[in-house]
Amino acid sequence: MKLNLHLRLSLIVTLFVSGVTVIASYSFYNFTYNREQTRSLQAVTQLSATVYKTAEIAAYANDRLIAEDVLDGLLHNKLIYSVTINTDQFSLHQGRNDGASLAPITQILYSPFGGNDKIGELIITPSRDIIDVQAKAIALEITVLMALLIIVTLLCMMAVIWLFITNPVSKLASELYLIRPGDDKRLTIPVLLRETELETLSQTVNQLLDKVQQQIAEERKLRDRVELIANNFRMVFDLSTNALIVTDKSMNLLTYNPSFQDLVLSATGNRHLPHTAEWVSLLVKNPDEFMEQITQLLEEKSDNCFDVKLQSHEDGRRRWVSINAKEAVNDYGESIILIFINDITRQHEALNASVHDASHDHLTHLKNRREAEQQIDQMIHTAARIHQPLALIVLDLDGFKKVNDTEGHDAGDKVLIEVANRLSNLTRKSDIVARWGGDEFLIALNDASQETAVRLAQRFLQRISQPIDIGKDKTANVGASIGIVICPDNAASFNAAFECADVAMYQVKQAGKNGIRVYNPQTAAL
Repeated sequence: MKLNLHLRLSLIVTLFVSGVTVIASYSFYNFTYNREQTRSLQAVTQLSATVYKTAEIAAYANDRLIAEDVLDGLLHNKLIYSVTINTDQFSLHQGRNDGASLAPITQILYSPFGGNDKIGELIITPSRDIIDVQAKAIALEITVLMALLIIVTLLCMMAVIWLFITNPVSKLASELYLIRPGDDKRLTIPVLLRETELETLSQTVNQLLDKVQQQIAEERKLRDRVELIANNFRMVFDLSTNALIVTDKSMNLLTYNPSFQDLVLSATGNRHLPHTAEWVSLLVKNPDEFMEQITQLLEEKSDNCFDVKLQSHEDGRRRWVSINAKEAVNDYGESIILIFINDITRQHEALNASVHDASHDHLTHLKNRREAEQQIDQMIHTAARIHQPLALIVLDLDGFKKVNDTEGHDAGDKVLIEVANRLSNLTRKSDIVARWGGDEFLIALNDASQETAVRLAQRFLQRISQPIDIGKDKTANVGASIGIVICPDNAASFNAAFECADVAMYQVKQAGKNGIRVYNPQTAAL
């Protein structure tokens, strides 16, 4: 039987496409079936992730009602065959009675407040029958659609073959059949049958496809790189020990890292943060000033920082942080503010401690000799300028050497510390109490007349003369020789004032100790 070109090509294409359809349908059915099973299992995993935090809370609080709600919610999904929550206090299990199941998915429950303490487990068993039925139904539906598409494609292909190949070839054959030897007729080869043009077209299409493929590969690499950078940034953002937050231009919170939440918790005791600008009021005492400093940083566009003290928590500890801010534009063209917060509490405490140690006596914690000299000299100059009296008192302990020699240096230290405390308790905040050296103390009384100074010195003697506990059921008794000078009438500088008060104090020593003497220029010369 002789077949024309169109029928031959159609038959070949039909046989080929039929074979491809059978193989493709079988392969695609298996692929779709396996893919849908995988998707169903992924859906079960995602479903478990949505209730994981609730299950953690139920396990942590040992709340059976919440746990039962979790089980009921999961079993509403047909993909779930059974659910179990196990804790140290209880074990709940719910499931279906019919059908088969797949391997269970077990998730360890940890404390929702951080840490690695295991508090229970959530076990979800997928339903084999439901997943299998759904996967088969979807696979069959898609396979049928694909087969119909292939059949339609085959019909279209046969029409195209007839229109662009077999029909022109048939016409060419008919034309050749009519050509007779000697005729001037020449064959006009259709454009689609010219090998060079078909080859050029094929090469052009291939080149175009190569360019498209290259562009797609480059875009995929770029997308992967962007995702990698984004993931790295998120990792740095989450793992940074510094607190990082992102806000809009109105200071409304957009996102923040765990370090910021920990900082807020340690400073305020509040774990939950408002997403409005009210979070500033939780942290600082003066939110308006804080906002102004942030605005100034953004306008300067520099790397400068400013320090701010956070609100005190119940423990009373003062916390200091260093703030820096940068303005940026996100992928949506929106202006955002990146705020970097560094906890510098330890640096502040160390600085304050070093300043205190440099200006205070390490034993009594009173001001030391150098600090007292500077401050009292300034106080004398200020008193002279505003015409206000200032009393300088030099106090030397009587009987201290005996305590130190007989009871030891530890006992002597206890005496010095107790005397320092008693002097501090009798003076005002505006006064200065300092340890000048050994068993000698210096007191500067702001805005104090001679009568006031003498009256206070008498109280010094009274308090110092009271027994001092030195341990081991023992007490020590000491007295004091006190010299007083009134400035600036008798001395206009610290050195001059100290010499005058020291002279008065030694007059007390010479007179029998344990007394008070006010400096008098006439008696001092004697």
